[in-house]
Amino acid sequence: MKSITFWMLFPALIFNTSPIFAEYENTNGKPIEKSFKDLLEWSTSDVDTKIDFIELSDDWKDINLEADNNYAIWIGHSTFLIKKNNAIFLVPAGDKRILKRKGIRNILEYEWWDGYKANNLEITFTPVQHWSKRGLFDRNKSLWGGWFFKFKDYSIFHAGDTGYSNDFKETRSKLGSPKYAFIPIGAYDPEWFMAESHVNPEDAVQIMLDLGAENSFGMHWATFKLTDEDTLEPKERLDKAISNINMDNFIAPSPGSVINLD
Repeated sequence: MKSITFWMLFPALIFNTSPIFAEYENTNGKPIEKSFKDLLEWSTSDVDTKIDFIELSDDWKDINLEADNNYAIWIGHSTFLIKKNNAIFLVPAGDKRILKRKGIRNILEYEWWDGYKANNLEITFTPVQHWSKRGLFDRNKSLWGGWFFKFKDYSIFHAGDTGYSNDFKETRSKLGSPKYAFIPIGAYDPEWFMAESHVNPEDAVQIMLDLGAENSFGMHWATFKLTDEDTLEPKERLDKAISNINMDNFIAPSPGSVINLD
């Protein structure tokens, strides 16, 4: 049985504090709420998670990070380095104040389906299914979502943190199918607790199909131990799921792998 320590219980209390005048909800009109009892049931469950080290890639050493263009590198979890020139911070509605407190400038804040346009680039903030919380009394006081990048010759979709929903079909309907999609594949076990907020690999494949993405890359796995699945299980399940539908356009790269964007 898992030990219950203060560091586990304190985040649990923060996670489940009731919202005060929550401003945002998912497109299905349902907030994601888990009770303290649910969290306690999960955190005390008898699960023996196998922890492994994910293989790292040295591909990033072979490119000039400043001079080369049109690439993406998976740093880990949900973070990719995607080469653009000038740093502009695009954030969901409600998050601008957080960056401003840190002295960051050049911040643009968006609601769903709003976005940024400049030259041959258009970035749209899209709905996904999740929730937000950074303190005791701010649950769903800021928005969550994905980002759809349209360049002159191709497009990229970053799904952010999400459970499965019809939002991806709506994104395809409004914005078209991306050439490249970054889709979460991990942090799903136990699914009775996580499914509303995090997709499993099979759900991720369905998201790829809903989007009609040409090439997809798995993220949100193996960097932190967030949930109960074995470290390498998301990649193994993804490989099996994509094989079952006789496709080979969805992979889980190693951190440091370079994805060439044509």
